[in-house]
Amino acid sequence: IGSDNSISVISQPSQARYLRGLCIYNLMFEYQSILEDLKRQYRYDYFEAQLPKLLELTVDDSNGRLDVCYTFARTFIRMGYAERAYQFLELARENSKHTREGEACLLILEADLAEAASNWNEVTEKIDAALNQIGNDLLLWRLRAFALRSFALIHSGSYAAGMDLAHQILKIANNSFLEHRSQAHNILGTGFTMIREWGSAKAQFQLALEISESLGYARSIAAGLSNLAITVQRAESIEFAADGNNDAFKEALLLSLRAKSVIETTSDIVFLERIIGNIALNYASLNILEQAIEYGIKAIDMARRSENLQSIGSRLLILADIVEKRNEWQRSVELLEEAREYELQLHFEHRIAVNRKLALAYYQVGRFAEASTSWEKSYTLRVEYDDAMQTANLQEQKRLEEKLGDERALHMERDTELQRLRAERSELETEMQKLRS
Repeated sequence: IGSDNSISVISQPSQARYLRGLCIYNLMFEYQSILEDLKRQYRYDYFEAQLPKLLELTVDDSNGRLDVCYTFARTFIRMGYAERAYQFLELARENSKHTREGEACLLILEADLAEAASNWNEVTEKIDAALNQIGNDLLLWRLRAFALRSFALIHSGSYAAGMDLAHQILKIANNSFLEHRSQAHNILGTGFTMIREWGSAKAQFQLALEISESLGYARSIAAGLSNLAITVQRAESIEFAADGNNDAFKEALLLSLRAKSVIETTSDIVFLERIIGNIALNYASLNILEQAIEYGIKAIDMARRSENLQSIGSRLLILADIVEKRNEWQRSVELLEEAREYELQLHFEHRIAVNRKLALAYYQVGRFAEASTSWEKSYTLRVEYDDAMQTANLQEQKRLEEKLGDERALHMERDTELQRLRAERSELETEMQKLRS
């Protein structure tokens, strides 16, 4: 169709194929643009409003339809709308057509749902199955699988393996996959936090934040700010220890409040709950206990509504820490006993903290036998944790040494090449002098 609405008949098959390809490319560009915009807006109502258009654009594109299903399902999982997420999982199942890409999509979505329930063993099982389907050619799905697998490893205490996988993501994700590079930096930051390498953790979270800000993704920006706040906080008061640097605690609070203001522009109630819990801890570190308790109770209520077992346990631990500062030991016992019910879903370090704090609380209320049992369990977990930390630290040191060795080898190779070129130049100059003579 010409600019004057005249119609020309295309006789050459190659021209027809080219124009059909151009139409498909334009449709892909349009729906990818909408997906990018959705990541910036990150609101439930906005996603629902754009869904009909995206389904229309991908009606003849099974891979595009899978990508839409994946994006919507994963987003609704994060926002806490599990039922809506399952609907898109079923839609993805209908569109998978039993291809390798389709099967990988389904397995990764099932792993996402398992992650939301803090079922790390199931995450690992699903991702391993997905990686068997993906092979080496489906790069986007491989990056998505690697990210989930590395998170699962770190949350299960396999810090070295999780961080190694994050480094692999950075190796294979070029500048066309900035979102995944940001995710890898966040994973590394989390790993460094777990092994208490605070400077390295802060550097990784800062890199993730810079990429997120360049993309304009609200949730990712909030995650970067929140992760930085947690790192600053914990660097000053390891495992909720006593007084630290007030300026650092104030910085952590300001970062958390900034993260809260960003995430409140989205519909991500799950991540908002996490930030609210961090703010409670920030206020407690500054000894502003009334506001700390207010935010702590709010975080627990939000975690219960989203039915996230890991979050419920973590928020109960934070509130127990706050009431302990007021010497309310019986209330601390009640909160910690409830947190212990979610122990298997908690991070390794939080499992130690629950048992250690419970031992102290039991002792304060005169339950000495239970205090002894909790202390022994805390000690056993601490030994396991220290072993995992040492392994991760040694592996990271080895990786850095190998990288340094590679760089030295490269410099030596460049020096050798430079010497060779200089020798050749000297020979040419000698030859020119002979010719002149």
